Amino acid sequence: MVEENSPLSEGLKKKILEHLGIETIPQEMQNEIIAKFGEVVFKEILLQTLERFDESQQKEYEQMLERNASPEEMETFLKQEIPDYEQLVFSVIDSLMKDLKNASNPSDTKEIA
Repeated sequence: MVEENSPLSEGLKKKILEHLGIETIPQEMQNEIIAKFGEVVFKEILLQTLERFDESQQKEYEQMLERNASPEEMETFLKQEIPDYEQLVFSVIDSLMKDLKNASNPSDTKEIA
């Protein structure tokens, strides 16, 4: 099942589904979209997180990645280490959603021509 490979917790998956407005499409399609979107979100959060971590926090985080810690365990760690973690996640999701909307809005591309 695609959903199992997603690096996002169940709570974040639900928030993304709601944010994208795709809660009513078939589960298989939801899983595929979440997996792809989740990878992008996870990578962006990882980049922004590592910028905020000191060396010891980075080492601990890398160890968690190496031992394949669960998404929930990783999220707990991030919430403990980054006071505004949830705000960071929403900021990343909102930014990516704006990028998607801009990319799919043909009126934004008329200036390029």
